[in-house]
Amino acid sequence: LDQKKYEEALVVINGLLKGAPNSPEINHLGGIAYYGVKDNEEAIKHFEKVTPQSRFYRDAVVHVAFIYQDQEKNEEAIKFLKSSIEKDPKNADFKYYLGTFYEEAEDFENAARYIKQAIDLEPDNPRYYFRLGVVYDKWNKKEASMETMRKVIALDPKHANALNYLGYTYADMGKNLDEAERLIKEALKYKPNDGYITDSLGWVYYKKGQFDKALKYLK
Repeated sequence: LDQKKYEEALVVINGLLKGAPNSPEINHLGGIAYYGVKDNEEAIKHFEKVTPQSRFYRDAVVHVAFIYQDQEKNEEAIKFLKSSIEKDPKNADFKYYLGTFYEEAEDFENAARYIKQAIDLEPDNPRYYFRLGVVYDKWNKKEASMETMRKVIALDPKHANALNYLGYTYADMGKNLDEAERLIKEALKYKPNDGYITDSLGWVYYKKGQFDKALKYLK
């Protein structure tokens, strides 16, 4: 599997499964191998045999959810994640991913609800706050989005995406432009070749009326 020789891996794994057909660990390997050969139906069958007691349960659930996403079966992904949460209610990642699927469905109320539940379980996880800030932004709750991005930066001062998001939002609103410039330049320290962040800096200079600088960064 490490060498991505999935066909060869399946010969071994299927042999193992003959002796231990219900082993969560071997079924987890089977799921990865079938996912590798793009047999998603077989991959799901094996991942679903990984029990909540297994240390591979989280990985198996996330794999199934993203297989459904790849198949554009968002409703199935949501249903599956809900059933997984019932089996493991303390798993913050399951609630986080469920929130992202609701976000994709543009059900921002449920997206925020489940991501907040993930935050309740892991209150110092900047990734969860960042996603919540993005949801608020898509939901046209700009102030809540900015406040959440500030929380991300407080937890992780080097979070380039949050620095850029807050800076760009200020620029887009035409306010706090000096602070916007500072935030975006800080973001560029950590992602110096990022096109999105470079674009944001150009947008700040445009809003400031510094058009030569704006053109330099936008180009």
